[in-house]
Amino acid sequence: MNEDVKISVKFLTTLRSAHQDVDGSPIPVDAMTEATEEYQRRTQEVADLITSYREQGRDLHELDGHPLLQTTLESMERFRQTSGAARDALRGNLDRMAAAIDDASALMEEIRRNRRERELSRKRFNEGCPCRPWRATPARPD
Repeated sequence: MNEDVKISVKFLTTLRSAHQDVDGSPIPVDAMTEATEEYQRRTQEVADLITSYREQGRDLHELDGHPLLQTTLESMERFRQTSGAARDALRGNLDRMAAAIDDASALMEEIRRNRRERELSRKRFNEGCPCRPWRATPARPD
């Protein structure tokens, strides 16, 4: 029983530690949201610019070197970097949680094994006990 208590404490410590590790490695959600919104806004601006050039009958080659294209490419690069950082943080957190779950599962299996061993020991004891006072005691007459 004492061993199960020690295992349970280790189980809780493992999960707490994993939770703290994940909390200490947050996913840059705000940066990801900003980069996504900027990327979407810039690509829409480029689409609108292209549509405007086409409606005016202008050659799209005239867009070469347009400042909006450079700004959009920079926005795409920020989006790529930010999404990569978010993906890496998420992957790291998932790896930490998976390792903690593996550890916790092994600890739970040890507790189950200990319980089965105790039940088997109790059963053997009860079956092998020559004196069973809880069964051998006759009822008292009143």
